Amino acid sequence: MEGELIIRKVYVDSRFRSEGSNGDFTIDLKQNIETPPGTVAFLDDVTIPHTWYSVANNNRYLYIAERAGILPPYVYTVRQLDIPQKNYNIDTYKDALESALNSNLPNNISATYSVAANTDEHTLTIVSPLFAAFHFLSDKEIEINDSAHFAINKASPQSGNNVIRNFDSNMGTNAASFTYSTTYTTGWLDFLNVHDIYIHSSLCKLDSLGPNGQTGILAKCPVSQSYGNTIHERLQSEHDYTDVGLASISQIKLSIRDAHSNLINLNNSSWSATIIFRILN
Repeated sequence: MEGELIIRKVYVDSRFRSEGSNGDFTIDLKQNIETPPGTVAFLDDVTIPHTWYSVANNNRYLYIAERAGILPPYVYTVRQLDIPQKNYNIDTYKDALESALNSNLPNNISATYSVAANTDEHTLTIVSPLFAAFHFLSDKEIEINDSAHFAINKASPQSGNNVIRNFDSNMGTNAASFTYSTTYTTGWLDFLNVHDIYIHSSLCKLDSLGPNGQTGILAKCPVSQSYGNTIHERLQSEHDYTDVGLASISQIKLSIRDAHSNLINLNNSSWSATIIFRILN
């Protein structure tokens, strides 16, 4: 019948994808969905296993500027610290950060860094080697820094600063213009790598805007469970829909991303959801 919506629900499971990965895939529909004017789609009944690490590819790096010498002229260097990808607590992250700080030290720094855990405050205190001072670059400083070529997307750095809560910046553009110190205490360590999951879809038009300016977001799912558990969310909302009227839908593309639009690595785990179609009154 003209104007009738025959298929009202599509149950999606990433295991039954036509192509792609569990985090970014396309499904080919066995039957086209013909949508009358006024048809909208929204997501509901989302089930996602929390299988990504607290430190993953998107937050494994920190960038440190170092100043060596007792008196001017100082010697400046900037280097990348690589924290191994896995789950951490305050003690294991302390060890990993200390190891990264003391690996590949600049030739003009002979002593080593020390890192102490402040368990009650859930912070770390870093002390520089003798006759040296340091500065952790903020994401904005990474973006504008011209003293080194970093192996990172400088337009969207996504470094480990979110873990150590390093957001203050004096906006130095090169190593000599940073503010240096011999002791630094992190902010409250944040091991929740992803706070919200943004579910992108080919169904969406320009009717959503993400935190980093992204479009094509069908729904946002809060990360309500810790690693090893499963997130179950009912996302249905009278306002959270996308217009799909006057279309013939033969395939649907879905991906799950963080606030920076990075694909979330599910480590080969699958997820599922229900896409609901209806005609607005």
